Amino acid sequence: MLMEWGIIKEKIHCFVRDSGSNMIRAMKLGDLPDVSCTVQIAQTELHKIQKEQLNQECLSVKQDCSTRWNSSFHMLERMIKIQDSLCLYACKHNISQLSPEEWLQLKKIVTILQPFEEITRNMSDNNASISSVIPLIHTLKYTLQTEASKQDTNEKFNSIIKCTVDQLNSKFGDLQTNNFFAIATYLDPRYKTKFFNEVVKENIETEIMSLFDAVADTSKNEADNIGAPVEKRARMELKAEASHSNVQTVLSNILLSSDSDEDDDDTTSGRYAVFDKFVVMKGMLNEYNKEKRISISDDPLLWWKVNGNTKFQPLQSIARQYLPCPPGSVASEQLFSGAGLIYDSLRNTLDGDKASKLLFIKYNTLLLESILI
Repeated sequence: MLMEWGIIKEKIHCFVRDSGSNMIRAMKLGDLPDVSCTVQIAQTELHKIQKEQLNQECLSVKQDCSTRWNSSFHMLERMIKIQDSLCLYACKHNISQLSPEEWLQLKKIVTILQPFEEITRNMSDNNASISSVIPLIHTLKYTLQTEASKQDTNEKFNSIIKCTVDQLNSKFGDLQTNNFFAIATYLDPRYKTKFFNEVVKENIETEIMSLFDAVADTSKNEADNIGAPVEKRARMELKAEASHSNVQTVLSNILLSSDSDEDDDDTTSGRYAVFDKFVVMKGMLNEYNKEKRISISDDPLLWWKVNGNTKFQPLQSIARQYLPCPPGSVASEQLFSGAGLIYDSLRNTLDGDKASKLLFIKYNTLLLESILI
């Protein structure tokens, strides 16, 4: 390569290379002056401390990135995980270290940020529904307020938590008046009315009853299509159930609490012999709310597939319309990123139809792999 570029070997000061064995061997075979990448030297030494002195798994530090979700959390979490090896490295090279109090503060920050990371993952899941947004935001604020009440939470952290909760209220405070979110949450058998007061509940039920006529004509034709493919979703739900997060545990406890006030209304139980549409629909909603909520790990669309063909058929069509909506655009962003990988320097003139087919195959291959796993 040197000959090809007309570089005289004697004029080379040094090669700065990585720590790959092929690069090290190339320098030796070429009898070339070389130095290893300083960053990788530090990383190699850190791994050596972890492996030889602490008998730990070799882990590197992570960097914060302003365009990557939760990267500050992942950076601090990793620092805490490799704290011992970082301190040994800093001591060996006379680098100033964090005090014990500062390490405790970092751990507190990680504790505060952890629910955000978990909820981001939950909402980014391929099977996530917009119906979970209101419950998860409620759970997030609950965990923050619980953290604020702990004895080890000083005034500075209380101020951070208060500011964070205020921002959550500002950004998500109107979700209960947004029908896309509110109706989806109401019709999710995992949540129902748990996160609504009586006024909001009445407003949602009024809106649902106004939708009844619009969907009544299509309910029979579409009854069998809900949640397809349900079997695939059920398998993926089982996989998710095996790794319950702290946020999901808190949410489950919230849903299990204070159910008695939701089981008192027996006024219209089983009484559909009235021809007034309003009364019939109101009675159906009351019957739906009397049904016990399903587990947080169960599939709401599978529940509607089973129960919607019997006593709640008109509601099933409305559930089909509102529940499949995802809480974010993560899936489409992933497809967009995938398209960027397809159009490389060697395929920059690729026809759009062919690119779409390649992307379709790639996406469905990944989906199939996730199902098989």
